[in-house]
Amino acid sequence: MDDYTPALRGAVATIPREGRADSNPMETLEYLVAGLILGAWLAVGWVALQGARRFTRLTPMASGGPRPSLSVIVPARNEAAALPRSLPSLLGQTYPDLAVIALDDRSTDATGAILESLKRRHPKLAVIQIASLPDGWLGKTHALFIGSQAADGDWLLFTDADVVFHPRCLEVAMAYAETNGVDHLVVLPRTETVGFWEPILVGCFGLLFGLVFRPWHASDPRSGAFIGVGAFNLIRRSAYERIGTHRALATAMVDDLELGRLVKTHGLRQAAVLGDDLLRVRWQIGLSGIVHGLEKNAFACLGYSVVRATAACLGLAACGILPFLAAPFGEARILWGASAVAAILVQACFARETRLPLWSALFHPVGIAVLCFAIIRSMLLALCRGQVEWRGTSYPLSLLRRPRRDPGARP
Repeated sequence: MDDYTPALRGAVATIPREGRADSNPMETLEYLVAGLILGAWLAVGWVALQGARRFTRLTPMASGGPRPSLSVIVPARNEAAALPRSLPSLLGQTYPDLAVIALDDRSTDATGAILESLKRRHPKLAVIQIASLPDGWLGKTHALFIGSQAADGDWLLFTDADVVFHPRCLEVAMAYAETNGVDHLVVLPRTETVGFWEPILVGCFGLLFGLVFRPWHASDPRSGAFIGVGAFNLIRRSAYERIGTHRALATAMVDDLELGRLVKTHGLRQAAVLGDDLLRVRWQIGLSGIVHGLEKNAFACLGYSVVRATAACLGLAACGILPFLAAPFGEARILWGASAVAAILVQACFARETRLPLWSALFHPVGIAVLCFAIIRSMLLALCRGQVEWRGTSYPLSLLRRPRRDPGARP
């Protein structure tokens, strides 16, 4: 037997380490984790592909019969830089029965003066000045509620003050809503990006947003998916009143998504479409602008839960950063490398669908790292301050965490 011992040792040495009984448990765990992450990215790619196939793009269509009246509600707080570009695009719409209500919500810049100047030149525009914020409300939800009470349209469009509309956008959107019999239509805008950081972060955030909320399923009454975006929430007045108006959203920091959730939970018909060039917005300006912009929403989207925020960051880091770090050094380098390539390919496909530069997909782990930082920053600031500060107003966490309810008397 001793004569065969060297030969047996040599044969054992040629067996791959992962297939040997004495393999290191840590290496086995590494292969398992790497395989799970690769499987997750393959699943993400499949979901994203199916979503892209199911999405409808908003295109011009004929609309017959009478046109219902439409009121557009635009809250503005310190939006002097955006209004000269955005508001004229609304006032130049081809939709016939249209009224635009702009609300100057306690602005400290030239917002009020710009709105009054535009009002003198455009009879479709009404301007409401808001001097104070009642207890139990957030600034934006209060402004949207005030605007809705002043509006008399059969349909209401809630939009942000920095959104730029194609002249036919509202005509096409209303034709789609009426033709398809929906109560709430969300048009996803094309996000304009400038420089190095904006395409990377917009791409990563957009991909995660789509995977979490699955807007292509919003029209399915059997699905729990719902959607809402601040750029374009179009809703029938009867549906808006049925969900409780913005009284039911008085303390909702992410009011656009919450409006979509209420529509779905009330059994109303919802749809989401891609706006492409009919609707454009620049989300935030630069790296600091995006990180600061997520200060309000990141922790709020996670229900102000430390556990959820921590789990989200760990999950993002594991799937979006770890494969790139482990590929050059890990024992399971082939699996890690395949995971990294899969992440870049999925991100590149999303960039292509949303007209972002393809090179931005190469920086996927960098974008994920910044988003994790933004989530942690949003959480720590809220917890340390005991409140969320946004656009010059502070909102206590006790108010934001309060269950949604009618705030009481009409403001």
